[in-house]
Amino acid sequence: MTFDLHKIDWVAISAIATGIMAVATFVTIVNSRKQFIELQRQNFENALFSLLDRLEKIHNQVKYQVDIDYVSVGLDGFTSTWDDFKRRMDIELYQCVDSPNFQERFKTEEVKRDIGLTRTNYFLLIENNVTDFISYFNSLSSIIKYVDASSFSTDEKYRYMTIILSQLTEIDVLWLFYVCVLDERFSDLKRLVEKWSLLRDFKQWKLIHPDHISWISPKAFNKN
Repeated sequence: MTFDLHKIDWVAISAIATGIMAVATFVTIVNSRKQFIELQRQNFENALFSLLDRLEKIHNQVKYQVDIDYVSVGLDGFTSTWDDFKRRMDIELYQCVDSPNFQERFKTEEVKRDIGLTRTNYFLLIENNVTDFISYFNSLSSIIKYVDASSFSTDEKYRYMTIILSQLTEIDVLWLFYVCVLDERFSDLKRLVEKWSLLRDFKQWKLIHPDHISWISPKAFNKN
C-alpha cells in the first residue's frame, strides 16, 4: 500500500490552520470580553463619580436657620443642625410654679433613651429649620443603591462603598446613623447600611445616648 504524502501534508496543514484560527478566535473573544468589561467599569465609575460630584453640591447647599438673621450653609449647616439636635436632646425648658419665666434643665436618661421622643425632636428640627437635608440623604441613598445593584463582585462593591464613605464627613456619618434609625422614609438606606457595614468607622461614643446603638443591627458596624 502506498500513501499520498502530499495529501497527508495538506490535511495536517489544514488541521493546524483550523486550530490556529480557533485559538485566534478564542483570544479575540477573550480580549473583546475584557475590553467590554473594562468599558463597562469605566462607564460605571464615570457615572459614580458624577453622582458623587452632585452629592457634594447638594451637601454645600444644605442650610440651617440658626436665627432670624443668620443661616449656616454646607458643612457648617450640618454641624449647626447636629449641635441643635444634641441640645434639644440634652436640655428641656420648664416653668416653676412660683415663676412666670421658663428655665432650662437637663433631660433625664430615660427621656434621652426614648426613640419616640428622639424621633419627634428629629422631625421638628429637620422639617422646620433645615433645607436640602432630606435631598442630600435621598441622593446618598440612590448612590449606595446604584453600587449595590451593579453586577460587580462583592469585593468590588465593597471597594466602591468605601469610596462613597470617604466622601462623608464625621458629622455626615453621625447624621447617617440617626436618619437610618429615626426616619422610616429611609428604610432601604438602613438595610444597605447594615448590609455593607457603612458605619464601620462610626464613632459610637458621639451618640446622644449610648443606648441608641441598639436601634440598628450590629452588622452596620462590622469592620471585616
